[in-house]
Amino acid sequence: DTTVKDDDTNPRRPCLRGAFRTLHARRGSIDEAARSPSCKEFHMSRTVPARGALVAWACLTVAIVAEVVGTSFMAHAARDGGWTGYLIMAGALALSYFFLAQSVRRIAVGVAYAVWEGLGLTLLTVVGLTVFGESLSLQQLAGLVLAVVGIVCVTLGEAH
Repeated sequence: DTTVKDDDTNPRRPCLRGAFRTLHARRGSIDEAARSPSCKEFHMSRTVPARGALVAWACLTVAIVAEVVGTSFMAHAARDGGWTGYLIMAGALALSYFFLAQSVRRIAVGVAYAVWEGLGLTLLTVVGLTVFGESLSLQQLAGLVLAVVGIVCVTLGEAH
């Protein structure tokens, strides 16, 4: 039997003994076993509040924007020199990683990283074209379109 009884107020919940399982945010999450003296491994919650998922996606959005800002200042500092650009870059990238880490509390790490990297790449391409006057070849454009399509597929796979 893979279920355990926690107490009189909590109905029987499945015990996931011996393995980490990646569970979809809409279907459940893994709670630490400390909540139940009966199960020494993990428990599966039935629901995750929608607010938590929205906060995670908001954190991921902040992480993406911070990455774009940081990398843009890196490019600016590398071309024009000066320590100010590098300091802004370091702060923005640290902020980006912090918010990326916050987002993976509710979003699968592979999905969060793919979205972070892919949308960051896309936005940095736009910044490069508009701010730095860079050009984009047809092959680079095709690769960027494929990356965006891949991000959409990965994100839709997370939602279902």
